[in-house]
Amino acid sequence: MDLVDKYLDEDIQEAKLSARGRTELARLEKEDNRDDGDVDWRRKTLAFMSDGRILQKYDVRFTATQYSKARKHSYGWTEYLKLKKGRIPHESYPNLIKSLESKGWIVKKKLMGSY
Repeated sequence: MDLVDKYLDEDIQEAKLSARGRTELARLEKEDNRDDGDVDWRRKTLAFMSDGRILQKYDVRFTATQYSKARKHSYGWTEYLKLKKGRIPHESYPNLIKSLESKGWIVKKKLMGSY
C-alpha cells in the first residue's frame, strides 16, 4: 500500500503556517538546479504541522534575460496533504519523513522525539 493512500487525504488549499494555533513539527526541502531556460533553480519545502496538515512552498529563480535581471520568487505556502481522520501526527510523520529522505529530501527541522 502506498504511503499516501495509507496516511493522507489529498486536499489542496491556500495555507498559512500559524493558522489556528498550529505549530511546525518538521521541515524538509529538495532543491533542483536543472536549467530549463526560464528557471535555473527550484526548491520545494514541506512543513509538517501539528494539526495533521502538510504544507508546501515552491521557490524558484528566474533566469536573467536581455530585458530583466535574474530574480527569485516564492509561490507561498499551500496545503499539500492532510492526515486521514484518526491518524496522529507524531505517529504518522516519522514513516513519511523516512520515505521522503530516501527519495533525496533533506531534513531542515527534525521532528522532536522521534526516529
